[in-house]
Amino acid sequence: MSPTAAPSPRDRLGGSRQGATLGLLAFAMLIVSLDQYIVVVALPEIGGELGYSAQTLQSVISAYAVASAGFLLLGGRAADLLGPRRVFVSGLVLYAGGSLAGGLAPAPEVLLAARAVQGLGGALVFPATLALVNTTFPEGRERNRALAVWGGAGAAGLVIGVLLGGVLTQAFGWEAVFFVNVPLAGLTLVLAFALIPADREREKGRRFDLPGAVSATLGVTLLIFALVQGPRLGWGSPGILASVVAGLLLVVAFAVIERRSRDPLVPPRLLANRNLATATAIAFLFWATFGSVLYF
Repeated sequence: MSPTAAPSPRDRLGGSRQGATLGLLAFAMLIVSLDQYIVVVALPEIGGELGYSAQTLQSVISAYAVASAGFLLLGGRAADLLGPRRVFVSGLVLYAGGSLAGGLAPAPEVLLAARAVQGLGGALVFPATLALVNTTFPEGRERNRALAVWGGAGAAGLVIGVLLGGVLTQAFGWEAVFFVNVPLAGLTLVLAFALIPADREREKGRRFDLPGAVSATLGVTLLIFALVQGPRLGWGSPGILASVVAGLLLVVAFAVIERRSRDPLVPPRLLANRNLATATAIAFLFWATFGSVLYF
């Protein structure tokens, strides 16, 4: 075929399929990011109806964040071992189920559990979409563009979540900020089977590193619990002190486990990468400031 000849129908189909796949992955990233802040505007109504105090209301945000962050490493490993499409679909199912349970929640405990399930779903969807972008698009300019679209969709979800949460809360009540995720996740789930190829066979010789995942998740959860409950229970109370000590010990245990593991979740050599350490510090400072501003 000459350089000026039109692409074959097969080429056009492949390009359009890649574009549709990228659109799907970006949309999935958007709805998962959206849920981090879609409840912000609804918090006063949630607190008034379900009986949250001023100190415990922030746990509606924290429950999602802790579960999402705590299981993120395990979600990435699951995508590597079980296949990104399986993990992607499983995450969407959990996300939709948690959203439905959140909208129907009759008590604070049920809502917090639903938010945690949503966060777990997000922890599976996030790394799975990233893995699918990397395997769908060849390395170089094409993948860089795809990653830019994927990352931009996640950032847009944070802003859209705040705006959409306000509209839905005023028009339909706080339950709508949860129910809206059900059809969005359902549509994404259906399209995933149509656009994303089936996973290959499981890679042999690799492990989930459950001790590392459990220690990291519990350590982060206990530390966040202490920060959230400290103002209400008192920073010197036995429960808060025990949570801080146990959380720090688990974080240390995670570091020891990763050093000794043959297939660690976080290879120690990554921590020696100066660029990664700098990016992590910047991300921490960004979320510690920007994320708090939206809540307040």
